[in-house]
Amino acid sequence: MKLPLISMAVLALMLASGCEQTASAPEPASVEERIEATATVEKLDLSTRQVVLKTEDGRMLTIVAGPEVRNLDQIDIGDTVKAVYVWGVAARMATPGQAAAGTEVSTGVLRAAEGEKPGAIVGESVRTVVTIVSFDAKSNLVTFSAPDGLVRSVVVRTPQMQEFARGLKPGDEVELTFTEAFGIGIEEVDGL
Repeated sequence: MKLPLISMAVLALMLASGCEQTASAPEPASVEERIEATATVEKLDLSTRQVVLKTEDGRMLTIVAGPEVRNLDQIDIGDTVKAVYVWGVAARMATPGQAAAGTEVSTGVLRAAEGEKPGAIVGESVRTVVTIVSFDAKSNLVTFSAPDGLVRSVVVRTPQMQEFARGLKPGDEVELTFTEAFGIGIEEVDGL
């Protein structure tokens, strides 16, 4: 199982674009963060499904693999377990009338096939259209109305998103896509 595919899939979801941009509309913007961790399998008890892992900083961690974990018997002492968490948000100007479509949620799960080393990827993407109430360029605070009617304010932190927000005006509709994915599996060693 190739875990770097998570970030490619998230990036593809985040950058998917089909709306027309006007000359004065801000260019689409996105931001992504990726967190990785590895641990080594120290002990494995197939009868209790307990796996003892040694983290990179030397701590011991015991986990119990639930019945949904396939191929537990494919894990060996000394295997490296890799976990990857990716989240991202993308913003672009919405197509007129798109706000009426509401919020869309897409989820996906991918598990290792029978006989492979255990691994899984779980992801979710939420797409919604918000209406801009205001943007304060000094504090980078954007205020918007969500489809549920609540008004929210957030501080825009990254330069790319700040540039996008500077091009907004009250009443603009913005499509936001929030995506997150988590993957865990046995890291393959090249040449073996």
